[in-house]
Amino acid sequence: MKALILIRLFCLTLLLVTQLAYSKPLRVVTEDLPPFQVVENNKVVGGTSYFLVKQILERAGLNTTIEILPWARAYETALHDENVLIFTLVKTVERANNFHWLYKIDSIGYCYYGLKDNASLVTLNKAKLLDVTVSAVRGSFEANRLVASGFIESKNLVLTVTYKEAWDLVRLGRVDVTYASDFHAKNILNQINPSEPQFVQILKSDVKQNLYLAAGKNIAPDLLSKLQTIIKTMPEPDSNL
Repeated sequence: MKALILIRLFCLTLLLVTQLAYSKPLRVVTEDLPPFQVVENNKVVGGTSYFLVKQILERAGLNTTIEILPWARAYETALHDENVLIFTLVKTVERANNFHWLYKIDSIGYCYYGLKDNASLVTLNKAKLLDVTVSAVRGSFEANRLVASGFIESKNLVLTVTYKEAWDLVRLGRVDVTYASDFHAKNILNQINPSEPQFVQILKSDVKQNLYLAAGKNIAPDLLSKLQTIIKTMPEPDSNL
């Protein structure tokens, strides 16, 4: 009899522990990345990705504040913490099994950008890429791609916390180029004052990637199911932008 009671107590304790393990509220993390996420005073105020994610959360009845974090921290938070959504995240082979890929937001290409008056970049081609210095955001797809291509931090690769810092390094002449998505670059180029040093596309990459709203693997099953059900009612990926 005592053994039966102990077994029941153990099962009840296990159930309570399991419930507590998923008792943390939903968190949504992102970074400042126009035109996908536009941030003012450390708060998301606009952007194509933001409005899509906001719509999904509203349809799911989830009233959650979107946190703005440095990208490396946002990524690690979604990777390890419980009940975390992250956007806008590039889906790669290396990341594929680490997240639930909930909703495809867009597809983007990548290019190398430098200063228009930097004569040394005129003849730059793929064979000479490792001869220049390049900037990218730490923990980003761009940084990972550069490392995979042979760039080495502290040698010909400088990693930053924000995209603005990556572009500023080029503007200040501390690196030759930055590696950036075409959408983000277009937003940056449109904001440059004519009196400031002008950026131009130096070399186009053949890389194209998909951007997603994703959930970390440590998300509660019922919460994941709820989001997946809501997302099924959203427009098809190819027509949502």
